[in-house]
Order: sequence, then C-alpha cells, then structure tokens
Amino acid sequence: MQDRCMDSLQVLSSPGPNVSGHTQLQKDFSEVLDFVNDAIITLDAFADAYQPAALLLCASFERGDRVEELLNTLASLYDLLLPSLLQGFQVMSSSQSNGETSSESILNDIVLGIRMLSKRAVGFGWRLLEFCYLNYQLKEEDVQASTKMFPAKVEDPMIRGEIIVQILKDINREATYSSKGNPGKTFLQALQKEFQLMSRIGDIRNKGMDIHGG
Repeated sequence: MQDRCMDSLQVLSSPGPNVSGHTQLQKDFSEVLDFVNDAIITLDAFADAYQPAALLLCASFERGDRVEELLNTLASLYDLLLPSLLQGFQVMSSSQSNGETSSESILNDIVLGIRMLSKRAVGFGWRLLEFCYLNYQLKEEDVQASTKMFPAKVEDPMIRGEIIVQILKDINREATYSSKGNPGKTFLQALQKEFQLMSRIGDIRNKGMDIHGG
C-alpha cells in the first residue's frame, strides 16, 4: 500500500500533472488514511485490552523481500507516508481550488485528520515499546510465549541494553531514510517529546529489569 501511494505521489509531483485525475487520487488517498486509522485504533484497543498481545504485535513479519516489524512500520508511516500524503493533498488542493473556500476547508480537515492519525501512531508505538522493551515486570509465561528476543528474556543487563539500542536504531533508520522528504519531527523525537523515552531508558539502566512470575 505504501509503495503504491509513493508511486502515485511521484506522478503527482512530476511536471505537467493530470489535474483531471486528482479527484480519484484524492479519494484513494483518503481511503488509505481511513484504513490506516482504523487499523491503528483496532490494534491499539486490542493491546490495551490484552497487554500480552503487544508481544505478538512486535513479532517480525515478512514484507515483500524483507523482514519488518510493526514498530518500524509505524515509524515509516509517521516519518514518510503521512508527510508525503499531506504534501500530495496540498498539491491537489492548490491545483483545484483557485482560491475556493470549500477546497481550503477540505484541506484543513485533512490536515487535522493527518495530525490526529500521527498522534495515534505515536501513542500506539509507545504502548508497544513500553510493554515489550521498557517493561521490567513482564510475566515469564508471557515472555516465553514469544520467539522474539525481548530484553526481559535475558539476565545480562548489557545484552538487555543492546536489544533496546538496536530497536531504537531500527526505528531511527526509517527517519534517516525519509529525512529528505520530511524535515519535521521524527517518530523517535515524537516518542521522546510525548513520553520522555530517554528518561525511561535511563531508569531501566539504573534499576535493571527483573522478570516477575505469577
């Protein structure tokens, strides 16, 4: 889905865009936003109702010819897809409106919707990151049910720290990949601003993480 959207955006930004196709393209982009929004709301509610589900949602999955993780996908969504879609809506609105108030109002609604979706993506990402990687009170049976190597699975504090650092590097990789197209705040920076990520990591380094059974 993301690849198709990016291809459409490239065509849209190319010289001599086809204005007549903007209406359908705007509809397609709106459907993408609705789909992503519904997916995040549903998965976030699932993880909220049953926290161990976050461990399963953080498991790796195949995407095309590479292995991905949901946290990285959320970072890519926040850092690349949503800013690009916003740019696409702005281009279409500019070419269609000619100063029409109705078009400006629609664009304002879209901008607000994308901001809300971005905030939901950050909140959902934090729920996954906090429970799976920053949680030192995981139940042993929940951790062992997942094949992924989470910090709570190992006793060595150094290895735990390396696992957390690696997931942050993976998240930041998406920001590095998309930095040219999105000079604004990245997914990782949003996590830091909203939830004081580095402070939480510092607490874990100081306290260590112990698995509590029961």
